[in-house]
Amino acid sequence: MQSESTAEMTTVAIARVAGHWADREAVLAAVENALRLVPDWAGRAAAARRILLKPNLTTDSMSWETGAVTSTLVVEAVARALREASPRARIGIAEATAVALDTKKAFVTTGLDRLARDLDLDLIDLNDDEHVAVPVEPAPGCPEFPIRQVRVCRSVLECDFLVNLPVLKTHPATAVSICLKNLKGTIPAAEKRRFHFKGLLDCVIALNRVVRPALVIADGTVGHEGDGPIGGTPVGLGLVVAGTDSTAVELISGRIMGLTLDEMPLLTKARQHRLGVCDERAIRIVGLPLAEATRPFRRAVFPFVRPPGVAVVDANACTGCREGVRMAIARAQAAGLLSRLPPLRFLIGGGDYPNEEAADEPRAAGEVAIYVGRCRQAEAKAGEALWVPGCPPQVFLIADELRALAGEPRLYGERKSFEIGEVDDPDAQA
Repeated sequence: MQSESTAEMTTVAIARVAGHWADREAVLAAVENALRLVPDWAGRAAAARRILLKPNLTTDSMSWETGAVTSTLVVEAVARALREASPRARIGIAEATAVALDTKKAFVTTGLDRLARDLDLDLIDLNDDEHVAVPVEPAPGCPEFPIRQVRVCRSVLECDFLVNLPVLKTHPATAVSICLKNLKGTIPAAEKRRFHFKGLLDCVIALNRVVRPALVIADGTVGHEGDGPIGGTPVGLGLVVAGTDSTAVELISGRIMGLTLDEMPLLTKARQHRLGVCDERAIRIVGLPLAEATRPFRRAVFPFVRPPGVAVVDANACTGCREGVRMAIARAQAAGLLSRLPPLRFLIGGGDYPNEEAADEPRAAGEVAIYVGRCRQAEAKAGEALWVPGCPPQVFLIADELRALAGEPRLYGERKSFEIGEVDDPDAQA
C-alpha cells in the first residue's frame, strides 16, 4: 500500500537491461533483478489468490516497440515472477483503454493475447466490467477533492494484489504519464470523461487514494518522449524501475527523464494530499545509481506555429489547454481538413485577455469562436458559443469539433456527452 507520510522511507530499484531493450531474455533478467531488490512484495503476493497486472494500453493501434504502451516482454517477466511467488493464484491482465478505443484490439496489437494463451493468464477488458462507486475523502488537513466518489471497475477492487505497469512517457497536460495517471485505466469511460470535466489532476490523485497497487514496475525498456503520450518518439532506455510506492516510483522515473519534482504537477498534487513518498530524501535507490540511469526526455510542449485562418487568444492558459489546441490543430492539418474549415478563434485560459486588441480585433467573415476548457465555460454559455468542456479538455474532443466543422463525422460522440450534466454523476446521487 502507498504510504500517506513523506517521512516514511521506501525503496525504489533501478535495473539495466543487459542488452537490447527488445531482447526477451535480457528484459526478463532485468525485471527479475529489479524485483529482487524490492523488499516485502513477495510475501504479500504469496498470500494472494487473485492477481491483476495493469499495463498502459492508451492506444489500440500501436505496438509496444513505439514506447506508447507497456512492453509485452515486461508484462511476461512480471507474470512469471508472480506465478513463482504465488503458484495457486489466478493472474489476469486488466485494462480499459482510452475513451472510444477497443481494449480487445489493443490486446491483439501488443501481443498480449498470445502471451495470455501461452501463460494461462486471464485477459480482462475493464470496459466490460461492472463498476462500483467508492467514497473518497481527503487526508486530514488536506484540500477537498472535486469529487466525493470514484467509480472503479469491480475486478480491480476485488483482486488481492494489483500490479501497476506504466511506461515512462511525456504528456502535455501532466508533463509525464507514468504511475499515477496509469490508474485511469481502472475506471469506466464515463468516469474518465468526468475526471476531465471536474479537473484531471485532482481526480487522478483522488483515484490513487482509492486504488492502491501493491507493486509498481515502470517500464523504461523503451520510453516515449516529445509529443506524448502517443505522438512522440521512442526512447530506448533499457531500464526497469520498481517499488511498492507509486508516488516514489513516479518521482524517480521522472528524475530519470530529467524532470524535477516541481515540473510534475501530479506529484505537486500528491505532495499537497500527502499521498505516498514525495521526498527524494526518503527514497532509498538501489541497483543502478540515478546518475547513471538519467537520460533527459524532450518535453511534450512545443512552439505553436498558427496556420492561416487560425487565431488563439491565450489568457494565461495552462499547458493542458494550450497544448490540446495545438495538437488538435496539428491533427486536423495532418488529415487535410484545414482548407475546409472556417476561420477559427480559440479562446483559452482563466486569466484576463492578454490585451483588448487581441480580444476585440475585427473578426474574419464567418469566423467561429471556440471556447476551450472549464475556465471559459461561463463566457461561452453566456453567448451560447461553441464550448469544449474539460480541465483540461481531451485533445480528441477538440479535434472532433474541427472534424464536425469540416463536415466530417465525429469519432467520439457528441460534445454534450462530455458535459457532466449529461452524464450519470455518482456525486449527484449521493
